[in-house]
Amino acid sequence: MRLPIRDVAGEAAWSYWSLWRELLSVMIIPFAGFLAVNIGASLLGTDSTVASWIYWACYVIVGAVAAVSCHRVLLLGPVSVPKFGVNHLGARERTFIAAALFVGFVAGLLKLSSDFALTSLLGLIDPENAPRYLTVKVVASLCAAYLFARLALMLPAIAIDRRVGLRETWQLSNGNGWRLTLLIVLLPWLVKVLAWFLATIMSGGIASIIVNTTLYSLFLPLEIALLSVSYRRLTE
Repeated sequence: MRLPIRDVAGEAAWSYWSLWRELLSVMIIPFAGFLAVNIGASLLGTDSTVASWIYWACYVIVGAVAAVSCHRVLLLGPVSVPKFGVNHLGARERTFIAAALFVGFVAGLLKLSSDFALTSLLGLIDPENAPRYLTVKVVASLCAAYLFARLALMLPAIAIDRRVGLRETWQLSNGNGWRLTLLIVLLPWLVKVLAWFLATIMSGGIASIIVNTTLYSLFLPLEIALLSVSYRRLTE
């Protein structure tokens, strides 16, 4: 079936609105985690390689706990998780993290290879030709976003304890690659731009970090809802 973009977006927004209490409840602990990581990174810095890896590892772990909780609330109902969401890293959460890292790695690898191939083909060694260089960056990013969107369907499946392999995920997303790219990559990117713009109004420092983290934590369940609804529609 072909995903109706407007209907999926509307259903995701309605799911977020109708379950906002439950979704925000399971986001309390992840919000505290995101806030601690961001403030810690601001105070201690992430200039060294080790500090940078620690920062991203913490973010991935907290994000995975949040995503699993939200997917389960959206797809299985609020009774599928404790009141404040998943509070430990069980086998499900570890599998989710591994799958998310795999999808991100594959998409990132495609972006780098596409960028290199297009840059070499066009002879763009440096960004002096700004329009062509920017076009290469956009095309490479879209290729990576397309692959990420198609493979990301395995994440809600893992969150609700349904195992799905790469072949099944690819077949499930067949014919909806660009629709999924719009729904679960481009639309969330626009939300992030909005959150960034609102956060820049603040003067900076800890206050800006709190605002940015709050907006991120509020919008994250909506982004997850877009993926959950897409998965539900394609598996019905």
